[in-house]
Amino acid sequence: MELVGTTSKGRFRLELIWLNDRFGVLHDRTNLGLIRFSKDVMLIDSGIDESYARKALKIISENGLKLRWLVNTHFHADHIGGNLFIQRKSQVQTIAHPLTKPFVENPILEPMSLYCGANPPDQLRSKLFLAQPSEVHVIVENGSNFEDVQIIELPGHAPGQIGLALKDLIFAADSVFGIEILGKKGIVVYSDIGAALESLEKLRGFDQCIPSHGSISEKDLVQMNKSHIEFVAEKIHSLLKEPMSEEILLSQLIENLQIDLQDVGVYYLLRMTVLAYLSWLKKINKAQIYLEKGKTVWQSL
Repeated sequence: MELVGTTSKGRFRLELIWLNDRFGVLHDRTNLGLIRFSKDVMLIDSGIDESYARKALKIISENGLKLRWLVNTHFHADHIGGNLFIQRKSQVQTIAHPLTKPFVENPILEPMSLYCGANPPDQLRSKLFLAQPSEVHVIVENGSNFEDVQIIELPGHAPGQIGLALKDLIFAADSVFGIEILGKKGIVVYSDIGAALESLEKLRGFDQCIPSHGSISEKDLVQMNKSHIEFVAEKIHSLLKEPMSEEILLSQLIENLQIDLQDVGVYYLLRMTVLAYLSWLKKINKAQIYLEKGKTVWQSL
């Protein structure tokens, strides 16, 4: 998932771009990675639905390659929505982090997590939030290697998110976003701000970081993404000079940043992200939380 407060319409058009003789990207709204091992390939993420996955398989076949492995960088539905179709159409091993596996195999957990663990309403059951169940066959963790491809944990956007590095290139998934994403009105989705900042520091050693959303040729993505986090954090901290509940903070932030929010499901993404910022501000002693008249109140320190 990318930016809260934006919408995108129109048909997708995946374009295969080879960055070197082994590392490719299927470029569109959600980028998919492709790593070649002779004639066998590893696909990184499967897109939001069957049509996305179908197009990816077609491109792989047209290039004389055989899909052997599918890696899910994290559990969000726009990255695992094509899993089931791919598993039905090819003998593929699906690889994921142990924190990603239960969400892939039980995808109702994603909308439930956004809805405080309760049974989610219909607005959180669209394909943006709820993929079809699929299998995970192989578990990988930080520091694991798949031949010469290194697995690097990059949490922050989602627990258990991983990136795949080949020498000085890394498919960084949603730990970074392209400049055209950051430049829109809205807020990038996070679940843990401290972890997101730590993940960005891990990426500084790579010459090129490939985002799941945005252009694949930009430099200085790490600093641009860090600046976005700092901007949003400061905005929230400033609003909290006056004590307020989470709901009022959300409303004021939406108005202040001129976010065009028209979808109930996207509201809950924004709510999760703001809660992540609040937790982080409290952790670094810049905000406090207390109960007042039966509601939680936040205030900056």
